[in-house]
Amino acid sequence: MKYNYVIFDFDGTLSDTYPCFADAFVDTCRLYGVDCDYKKAYDLLKISVGNAILSFDFGASYREVDKHFHAFHEERAVT
Repeated sequence: MKYNYVIFDFDGTLSDTYPCFADAFVDTCRLYGVDCDYKKAYDLLKISVGNAILSFDFGASYREVDKHFHAFHEERAVT
Protein backbone atom coordinates (compact mmCIF):
# COMPACT_ATOMS: atom_id res chain seq x y z
CA MET A 1 0.00 0.00 0.00
CA LYS A 2 1.35 3.42 -0.98
CA TYR A 3 0.60 6.51 1.11
CA ASN A 4 0.49 9.95 -0.47
CA TYR A 5 -0.03 11.99 2.69
CA VAL A 6 0.90 11.90 6.33
CA ILE A 7 -1.11 13.71 8.99
CA PHE A 8 0.82 14.58 12.10
CA ASP A 9 -0.41 16.49 15.13
CA PHE A 10 2.69 18.30 16.37
CA ASP A 11 1.08 20.19 19.23
CA GLY A 12 0.62 18.06 22.28
CA THR A 13 2.74 15.28 20.82
CA LEU A 14 6.20 16.84 20.60
CA SER A 15 5.49 20.23 22.07
CA ASP A 16 2.77 21.87 24.13
CA THR A 17 2.27 25.33 22.65
CA TYR A 18 -1.10 25.99 24.31
CA PRO A 19 0.40 27.86 27.30
CA CYS A 20 2.13 30.27 24.89
CA PHE A 21 -1.08 30.65 22.87
CA ALA A 22 -3.11 31.29 26.03
CA ASP A 23 -0.69 33.96 27.25
CA ALA A 24 -0.79 35.64 23.84
CA PHE A 25 -4.59 35.57 23.83
CA VAL A 26 -4.76 37.10 27.32
CA ASP A 27 -2.42 39.86 26.10
CA THR A 28 -4.67 40.41 23.08
CA CYS A 29 -7.74 40.66 25.30
CA ARG A 30 -5.94 43.11 27.57
CA LEU A 31 -5.04 45.25 24.53
CA TYR A 32 -8.74 45.55 23.66
CA GLY A 33 -9.97 45.94 27.24
CA VAL A 34 -11.63 42.51 27.18
CA ASP A 35 -11.72 40.53 30.44
CA CYS A 36 -10.38 37.01 29.91
CA ASP A 37 -8.26 34.97 32.29
CA TYR A 38 -5.66 32.36 31.37
CA LYS A 39 -7.90 29.32 32.02
CA LYS A 40 -10.75 30.69 29.88
CA ALA A 41 -8.28 31.54 27.08
CA TYR A 42 -6.70 28.09 27.28
CA ASP A 43 -10.07 26.31 27.13
CA LEU A 44 -11.30 28.38 24.18
CA LEU A 45 -8.06 27.93 22.26
CA LYS A 46 -8.24 24.13 22.69
CA ILE A 47 -11.19 24.36 20.27
CA SER A 48 -9.59 26.88 17.90
CA VAL A 49 -8.16 30.38 17.66
CA GLY A 50 -11.22 31.42 15.68
CA ASN A 51 -13.49 30.13 18.41
CA ALA A 52 -11.59 32.13 21.02
CA ILE A 53 -11.73 35.36 19.01
CA LEU A 54 -15.41 34.98 18.17
CA SER A 55 -16.26 34.36 21.84
CA PHE A 56 -15.74 38.03 22.72
CA ASP A 57 -16.75 41.44 21.44
CA PHE A 58 -13.41 43.08 20.76
CA GLY A 59 -14.95 46.08 19.01
CA ALA A 60 -12.65 45.40 16.06
CA SER A 61 -12.61 43.16 13.02
CA TYR A 62 -11.71 39.51 13.34
CA ARG A 63 -8.75 40.09 11.05
CA GLU A 64 -7.37 42.90 13.24
CA VAL A 65 -7.71 40.89 16.46
CA ASP A 66 -6.17 37.83 14.82
CA LYS A 67 -3.24 39.92 13.61
CA HIS A 68 -2.55 41.20 17.14
CA PHE A 69 -2.96 37.73 18.63
CA HIS A 70 -0.43 36.23 16.22
CA ALA A 71 2.01 39.11 16.80
CA PHE A 72 1.84 38.50 20.58
CA HIS A 73 2.24 34.77 20.01
CA GLU A 74 5.24 35.26 17.75
CA GLU A 75 6.90 37.51 20.35
CA ARG A 76 6.43 34.86 23.02
CA ALA A 77 7.37 31.90 20.84
CA VAL A 78 10.71 33.40 19.90
CA THR A 79 11.78 34.20 23.45
